[in-house]
Amino acid sequence: TLRDHSTSVPAGEVLYGENKFGNVHASNVLPAYNGANVYVRLSVDANAAQGQCRDAAAGKAGWKLVRHVGPGLKWHPATDQLLGTDEYGTPAGPQAAEAFSVKFDNQDFKEFMFSTGDCSKWLIATKESVLDWYSNKDRQIEASSISDQPYKARWYRRTNNKEDPWITLRDHSTSVPAGEVLYGEDNFGNVHASNVLPAYNGANVYIRS
Repeated sequence: TLRDHSTSVPAGEVLYGENKFGNVHASNVLPAYNGANVYVRLSVDANAAQGQCRDAAAGKAGWKLVRHVGPGLKWHPATDQLLGTDEYGTPAGPQAAEAFSVKFDNQDFKEFMFSTGDCSKWLIATKESVLDWYSNKDRQIEASSISDQPYKARWYRRTNNKEDPWITLRDHSTSVPAGEVLYGEDNFGNVHASNVLPAYNGANVYIRS
């Protein structure tokens, strides 16, 4: 029903019932509104969803690779909380064995993409959504490997936690055990890293204007 059951039945706002049930539950709706339908929506096609990430990995669509961690058991060595001031390693592509980071605090950009090395998991978020202070708060995701529509997930970026920000496909509490963490810092290990990096060939950070 559109509203509470008790209100919707007399108001003709029942949208689903079974077992050929009649009464006003049906007569107030079906004749007047040309019946009723049920639809389902398929999940995002995996191959199509990977397209945006593969473009980023190939340096297309305006994306620039700025940070990478290999398929190990620890997250990025950076401790700049994604400000782009940390530089280390030798840039060697999105599937490199070793971690690297290039300076990007002086770059004019609007979006981040966080992805696993194999592009099976990724998300795009605006710079404003990422670079704020928050603790288990909803942050906007523009698109991801699980949704082509904007949605929100609970992330962390706290001032005194050098492992932050934690960027995840879904809420942090759900994503950690599910292997859906896409970004962390300060060489943080635990299941935050071990459930993701070895299985999905590391992780990358891209930016674009």
